[in-house]
Amino acid sequence: MVYLSPSQHGDCLKCYLATPFTDDELKAFKAAFELGACSKFAPLMQLKILHAPKDYLGKSHQYIRAKETEAGNKDPLIVVDDEANSRGAVWYIDQFAEEDQVEDGEAESTDVVFKIFTQTEALAVSHINYAIANSSIGEDLDNCTVDLPLTNDFHQSELNDCGGLDFEQQQWEQDAWVIAEPGEFEESNNPELLNNFSLLRRRWLG
Repeated sequence: MVYLSPSQHGDCLKCYLATPFTDDELKAFKAAFELGACSKFAPLMQLKILHAPKDYLGKSHQYIRAKETEAGNKDPLIVVDDEANSRGAVWYIDQFAEEDQVEDGEAESTDVVFKIFTQTEALAVSHINYAIANSSIGEDLDNCTVDLPLTNDFHQSELNDCGGLDFEQQQWEQDAWVIAEPGEFEESNNPELLNNFSLLRRRWLG
C-alpha cells in the first residue's frame, strides 16, 4: 500500500484559455503544468482552467487584469493565447506597477502590468519564487533580455524557464510515504539492486 501524505496543494490561480484548444492540446498543457508543479506527490500550486469570457477575447492583458481586479480577484492570473499555446507557454499576469516601481525605473507608469511569458513547466516554481520573494518578475524579465522600464507593449522572445531547471529530475526529489506489509516486499542484498538506492535505503534493506 502506498500512502501519500496530505498536501496543502498550494495556491489555486485562474487560468484563462483565450484560444481554442483541441483535446490533445489541452492534455499536453495539463501534463506540462502538472510535471512542473509536482502534482503527483506534493503539488506546488493548482490551476482553475476556464474558457476566457467573450469580453476578454482580443483584449490587452492590462484590460483583463483591470477587470479581474474590479471583480475582486487580486491574485495573479494565467492567460494562454495563440502564441502561448504554440510555444508551450503561458502568460503569468501579476499586478499593475506601483509608484515605487515606477520611481525605481522598473515600469514606465502605473498603467503597466507586470507579466512574464513563462514555459508551462516553469509556471509553478516561478509562482512560488515570486510569492516568497525569492525572485521577482522584473529580475526574470531581465534574464529574458527584456529592457526596463517595462511597457505594456514589450516583446519577450525568450521564455522564462527557471534557468533551465530539469523538471523531470525534480520529480525524484519529491517525497512519498510507502507502507509495505508482509508479503508486499522482498529482502535482498544484491549489489546491483542496492546501487539504485540511497545509503539510508540500503540500511533499511540490511
